[in-house]
Amino acid sequence: MNMNKKLILLLILIFHIINGVLAQANLEKFLLSIKNEKKVENINISSLTTPLFPVPENVKSSYSGQEVLYSNRIFILHNGTNRVYEYVNDSLVRLDHTNGVGYNFGSPAYLYKDTIFTMGGYGFWHYNSSIRFFDEQMKEWSVIPTTQEAFISRSIIGIDYYNSNNGKVYLITTKPNLEYITDPNSDKKIKLQIFNLNSKKWENNKSFLNDKIARELTDLKLIIRVPNGLLLNSTVLNKPLYLDFEKNAVYEVSVNKIVQLTQTLGAHKRSITYNNDQDLLIYDYDLDSTFRFSIEKKDLTLLNFPIYVNNNNPLNLDLQQISLIVAGIFIIILLVLLLKSKKKYKEIFVKKNNTDIVKIDFKIFVLKLEIIEKETLRKIIENSIMDQRTSINELNRILGTEKKDMKIQNNIRSEIIKSINEKFKSFSLTNETLINRERTNMDKRFMEYYINENLINKFPLKYF
Repeated sequence: MNMNKKLILLLILIFHIINGVLAQANLEKFLLSIKNEKKVENINISSLTTPLFPVPENVKSSYSGQEVLYSNRIFILHNGTNRVYEYVNDSLVRLDHTNGVGYNFGSPAYLYKDTIFTMGGYGFWHYNSSIRFFDEQMKEWSVIPTTQEAFISRSIIGIDYYNSNNGKVYLITTKPNLEYITDPNSDKKIKLQIFNLNSKKWENNKSFLNDKIARELTDLKLIIRVPNGLLLNSTVLNKPLYLDFEKNAVYEVSVNKIVQLTQTLGAHKRSITYNNDQDLLIYDYDLDSTFRFSIEKKDLTLLNFPIYVNNNNPLNLDLQQISLIVAGIFIIILLVLLLKSKKKYKEIFVKKNNTDIVKIDFKIFVLKLEIIEKETLRKIIENSIMDQRTSINELNRILGTEKKDMKIQNNIRSEIIKSINEKFKSFSLTNETLINRERTNMDKRFMEYYINENLINKFPLKYF
């Protein structure tokens, strides 16, 4: 019996040794396959049944996955722990002094200028919304003071995309409820946040994901991260989409291309996916072979709306449309002002030496009138001051036409009134009519005359 136990233990030991040797060999093959790539990012090892890199014995009990960051150095982070390792000489060297673990499961990690950043996470019934960077000299994590929260925990809430070319993280998310609180009135609107790792600041604070793409986070399903964007499914559009964040552009992806991708991933179940500058690469762990998947222009159809919109532009209008609307509003306002200026009397002023403003001297206007014009204007002003209209009989007596034919009376009276009004417009440089007329209440065949009520106070009788 004891002999059998020893044999079993020996076999188990041999099995582990062989597995360790094979795992190390597979790891070296993978590292060799990416050695000549200028850029390697978005490494995804989730389809592997065993860790890509060896896990130290003292942390195996708390191990729940690895995040791999690759540049001129290879960094490995253990999910939910903030433990940082560097792969050196076929082994992991721990770089941090982290003690507390379990508060940031699903937190994505990014490498920018050899500095490691992590964002969000979940643990202890709580969403962690901070952004952190690893200080390698201090061997500690530091929280970046920001103006917004970052709610992201991969596979739980939010979708993230990191553009290493511009150092920006694009985050599609919403503010979650606490796990122990149910709020049916909570805001489900999806934010599109942009964090700049270079400046360590948010670049926008009022942008939202276009509701033509999704109205809730559950309307989106991430397919895979690809160079320059994301492939995902939208249940709102019922289409596969490619989001190019740098251009703020949405493309529909051909169904054949998505089928091709699905079949390729399905054919290589134990694989590592990653991106270089142009392609999605799929490294088959068992075959030690790399398969390239490219998205070309012919596979994409540009849709006529952006990924995200600013809250100040809720109608999703582009710059040209906004310019046309602003120009149209300006023209309408100008027309309204012009129409109002014709109806509303404005106090008549002239500029003198471009600085001093003085009123027009209407006495000069009166002095320049002909005698008969002056007497006609005086009579109409006298009556207007008394709030009375001037009849045609009164004007006929002044004009000396009371015994003439009615047609002659009308012609002479009309010419005198017209002459006074035209001289006034020329003198005042306005379109104001000085003498107005209206039909009498008793007999609509006859007219009565009165002074423009806005001008009556400009002509005291002493001017005559």
